[in-house]
Amino acid sequence: MDDATASTSSRSHASLGLTHLALAAAVAALGAVGWAGWSVIQQSREAAARSRCNLGQIRLAMENYQVDHGVLPPACLVGPKGEPLLSWRVLLLPYMDDEQKDLYSRFCLNEPWDSEHNIALLAEMPKSYAVEYERVRKLPPHHTVYRVFTGPGALFEGGVNSRQDCPDGKDSTLLFVEAGEPVPWSRPDDFHFLSHDSVVLRGMFPGYCRAMAVEGSYRYLREELPQSTLRALLTRDGGESLPENWSSYRPPRPSQQ
Repeated sequence: MDDATASTSSRSHASLGLTHLALAAAVAALGAVGWAGWSVIQQSREAAARSRCNLGQIRLAMENYQVDHGVLPPACLVGPKGEPLLSWRVLLLPYMDDEQKDLYSRFCLNEPWDSEHNIALLAEMPKSYAVEYERVRKLPPHHTVYRVFTGPGALFEGGVNSRQDCPDGKDSTLLFVEAGEPVPWSRPDDFHFLSHDSVVLRGMFPGYCRAMAVEGSYRYLREELPQSTLRALLTRDGGESLPENWSSYRPPRPSQQ
């Protein structure tokens, strides 16, 4: 091989090497862009899934109720003597869909949930009140675990409270939870707590329960959260301080649960 041929061959190999490097860089760049794009798509899908899940649907119904009434629904409808009649879950029916509006129109609002007339409607529980996962336990038919909190300082303690009535912060006050013993969905049965009570929130997943904060964010509450932290989350104006990492827990993916 003469010098000219050797020189040409060297330049060709060098050019080929640079081409490979450029191609690798381009592939890496496209991969990064693709990953970023996929990440955005995943985030959009997750946001859409959250809006479609039960917690998101219930929160939206509560928001729409407040738009119409200026306040949140009461924890329960009461009779003339103060006796509990029907759950807030019944009051949200007109803010779900046309089918639930029809169901609401068939309730006798001046009768208890288990009157001869109202008990016949129990079997028509909306899907929004049925648990989406039964990881830990199976619920009886027409039962739910979506509950609010009543008691001194709670968002639903009584009177006329709104989502704006949260001096402690709407991101650190719970609107409702997916926890507790299952109850017939139209029965007024929620978490009533006093400041000295122990709060036990047994969810549908091993080790944690799901909750919705007043401002609309999802919260995952570990069973081992300190009682002081849980009580602070249940009150809207207690002035308690929360640990910085109280909301950092994220559950494993469903396939790992």
